Amino acid sequence: MDLETIFSNLANDYPPELMGPLAVFAIAEVAVAGLSLYGLAKWGYSNYRTRNSANKELTQKNSEDLHGRYSI
Repeated sequence: MDLETIFSNLANDYPPELMGPLAVFAIAEVAVAGLSLYGLAKWGYSNYRTRNSANKELTQKNSEDLHGRYSI
């Protein structure tokens, strides 16, 4: 199914005075979904980096303790 068929079906289903607001709503909905996915990905990556660096520090500390350095 090509775009021309889709738009002609939409034009047949909805009156012309609704096509503008529907298009604006559809574009806004896609934009909000995209920003939400971007925010979720950014938060997830930040969370991953924070946990990863904390694990590296903990591993380094445990390694130093095992070798007798910096032990109390």
